[in-house]
Amino acid sequence: MRMDDLGALLSTHGDYQGIERGILIDLLSAGGLPVSFDTTIDRITFSGSESKVEFSGAAITASFDLVVAADGIHSRTRDLLPIGKVDEVDTGWGGWVSWCDPIGDPTLGEELWGDGCFLGVYPVKGRLGVFLGGPTERTAIGPVAFADRVRADVPKLSERLRSALDAVSADPDPYFWPLTDVRSERWVAAGAVLLGDAAAGFLPTAGIGAAMAMESAWMLGRMLAHARRADLDAVLAEWERVERPRVESAQANSRVLANLMFRRGPVVAWLRETIMRALTVKAALGPIVRLIADQPDPDEAAQRVLSGR
Repeated sequence: MRMDDLGALLSTHGDYQGIERGILIDLLSAGGLPVSFDTTIDRITFSGSESKVEFSGAAITASFDLVVAADGIHSRTRDLLPIGKVDEVDTGWGGWVSWCDPIGDPTLGEELWGDGCFLGVYPVKGRLGVFLGGPTERTAIGPVAFADRVRADVPKLSERLRSALDAVSADPDPYFWPLTDVRSERWVAAGAVLLGDAAAGFLPTAGIGAAMAMESAWMLGRMLAHARRADLDAVLAEWERVERPRVESAQANSRVLANLMFRRGPVVAWLRETIMRALTVKAALGPIVRLIADQPDPDEAAQRVLSGR
C-alpha cells in the first residue's frame, strides 16, 4: 500500500540495520566478560549498604553494592523487589518467529497488516526474520494451519511473503511470542535497580525496545562512574527521574502502534488502511525520532546531583 524509507528518516543518527538476538548477545558479552548460564536469583536481602544475593544453580551467596536486574520481561528478580505495581498490557495477539532465506532487496522490510492477521519480514545479515501472528483464538490452530489460512485470505502475496509463510510452516518448532508488555511503577529499590525489559518490557511494534534498554544501561553506567557509595541513592534516583519518562514514552508509542496494527473486522481494517494512506512513517514514529534526537547527558545529570542542584 505504501513504501517509506526508515534509513533516511534515521540517517542522521547512524545506520538502520537489523541484528539477530544471538549475535547481539555475543557482541555485548565480548571482551572477557564472565557469564554464568542457567543461573537465576532466588533471594535478595538488604543489610546496611550491601545487597546479599542467593543464586540458584551456582548454589552460592554473594554481596554487592548494587544489583542490576536485567533479566527480561518475565523477570524473576522483579518479583523479589519492592518496586510497587507492575502494569501489563495484553494485546490478545501472538505469533510465531522464524527465519527465511534472503530474497530480493537485502534492505527491504515488508509488513502485511491483515484483517485478523499480521505478517512481517525483516532483513538481517544473510537472512530474513519472519513474524506471523494474529488473535490468540485464531492462532490456536497452530502455525501450519494458520499460514494456510493467511494464504487463502490473501492470495496475491509477494514472493518474499509467500516464502516467509513457507518458512513458518516448515519450521519444526517456531517460537511463539505472546504480544504483551509490562511496566514497573518504580525502577529503583534499596540496593537494586531494574533495567531494560525487566523495568519496561516492550511490544515489538516500534522496534525500539532493545535500543531503549541499551540507552538506559549506558546512562546508568556513565552516571555510576561519578558516584561514591554515599552518593549512590541520589544518583540512582536521578537516573530513574531522567530515563524512565523517556523509556515509557517509547513504550507508549509501541502500544499506540499495536492498537493500529492488531485489528480485526473488515470495517476496522478499511478505516485503518484509509488512515495509513495519509499517515507517514515519520508521523507514526515521530515520538521515537524525537527521543533519539534529544538524548540526555549522563555526565551532566550525575554532576547535577553531586553538586546539590
